[in-house]
Amino acid sequence: MVDYEKHFRMYCEENSLTINLSFDMPEGFETANGTFDPTVNTLFINKEMLRSQPEYEQMFYLFHELRHALQYLHPERFDELISRSRLYVIQYDGTCYKLVDGEWKECKLDGSTERFTELYLGQPYERDANDFAYERVKALLGDSPELQELHTFWAPKKPIADQAYEEVYGRIDEMIGEANESNGKGINKMICQIEQIPSISAIYYALLQSGYECFSLERDQCFSNIIKGYVGTDAVPSFFSKVTQNTCDVYPYWPRAYILETASFYLDKDLNGFRDFNSFQRRILFAANISAEEKDNLLWTWVTGFPGALKEVVNSAGFSRYLKWEKEWISEQNNRYRDELRLLDVLLSDCRKNYHLSCQNIRIALCPIKCVYSSDHHIFDGSFIFTSGDMRSDSIIHEFLHTIIHPLIEQGITMSARKQYPDIDKSYYLDKSEQGYRNAFEEYAVRMVTKKVMEQEKLPDLHAYLEKLAAT
Repeated sequence: MVDYEKHFRMYCEENSLTINLSFDMPEGFETANGTFDPTVNTLFINKEMLRSQPEYEQMFYLFHELRHALQYLHPERFDELISRSRLYVIQYDGTCYKLVDGEWKECKLDGSTERFTELYLGQPYERDANDFAYERVKALLGDSPELQELHTFWAPKKPIADQAYEEVYGRIDEMIGEANESNGKGINKMICQIEQIPSISAIYYALLQSGYECFSLERDQCFSNIIKGYVGTDAVPSFFSKVTQNTCDVYPYWPRAYILETASFYLDKDLNGFRDFNSFQRRILFAANISAEEKDNLLWTWVTGFPGALKEVVNSAGFSRYLKWEKEWISEQNNRYRDELRLLDVLLSDCRKNYHLSCQNIRIALCPIKCVYSSDHHIFDGSFIFTSGDMRSDSIIHEFLHTIIHPLIEQGITMSARKQYPDIDKSYYLDKSEQGYRNAFEEYAVRMVTKKVMEQEKLPDLHAYLEKLAAT
């Protein structure tokens, strides 16, 4: 018989937790192995139901719930996504909850039981609790095939990208009325504006000093001469010379320039290091459009030098002068594209009405050094952040639609065959794996839907449209 009280007491002492233990399961959880409810500060274990189970299994569920208690009461000890995810509960039937001001708010999402089961198992805080319970029981009782099987049983069949959870959390927030409350710049009230993100500007300024010439594409000579005037104003770390790769014919700076953009959101404010390297690494590892060879150990060894290299650039006199000019240029773009930005508001509002909105806020960050053909997006802190070298509404809509269409494809769009899609660069196909063809289809589908959004044509059933597109 497992001594629940002993292990409970020891864990609480180790982690400075003051919580209650109960063997009387709360209403609605009578068949659950256990649960931690932060609203009553109590860990519940179904001791009676687990009585017939082996010792390793009883202890697994105890330590799983103890880990949840630590996640709720000491979120500062965990990475950003785990801390955020702990506020959301996703059940197998699509019933979802969010913890708001000490109370659980409920909503119901549409989707298959299979999909919601995978989402439940893959929740960041569930994965963490699952891994911790396995390691703790293994340390106490030793490893075994049965323990490994239990650990695997509570894991999703395949990794689920963080972006999928950003999408679901956004839908939950919207349905319970928290989306606009949690961010004063909800998209309904938002007036799109172009902004400057200095850390991203510093990346491209450093690339400019390292031979980046893509800024001149579709630019007039006067503009190109202004940018060229900043070449050679500073010596930058050799770190940036290793951004170019040979895996994308049309843009050799993919994917490392994008990876550095992503990394910039996970640095501490003084650029002394990563404040959350694990979340950054997980986001890149789960990025389906980056091949395995592009995110191998060579990448992670190289990227550890990013904080120091970026700090050197940010503190340089030449970059300060450039940043001042860029700020004036950003102001000019807001004036120049005032009417287009108003139209963009309308288009994004249409997207909100017609499709599920995954983000609470839209940010448009331009850097005039960046290639106008290179548009990227990032999902961070509840915001959709578009980055490019020029203001193009169709590019913004295109990137925004990726956040809507990607989860739909991952949920299971039936692909008729592996085929080539019109005007889709071969880099999208990766190594011609199943995932590569899904990437290519996603890009093709996003382009097709972007055209319809730009023409303000509504698709009554986006999922059905994607199914039809995949079958043709």
